[in-house]
Amino acid sequence: MGVLHEKVAYNDLSNTQKEIYNFQRASAVFAVYGYSVTLLCDDVEFADFIAVPFLQKEHTKLWVQLEG
Repeated sequence: MGVLHEKVAYNDLSNTQKEIYNFQRASAVFAVYGYSVTLLCDDVEFADFIAVPFLQKEHTKLWVQLEG
């Protein structure tokens, strides 16, 4: 079958798996807009990850909370 398996339905995922899935999707979108994201080990300021711009002239850090 190869490296990839068949697609899994989002509704079949557990809440934790949905949060991981949402993080991966969100990080791809942030990359398109010039941000690097870092997943936090524990909710800090109620955020699940931080998005930091690639360009040093931007100083805006985004604190993002995901929902399952």
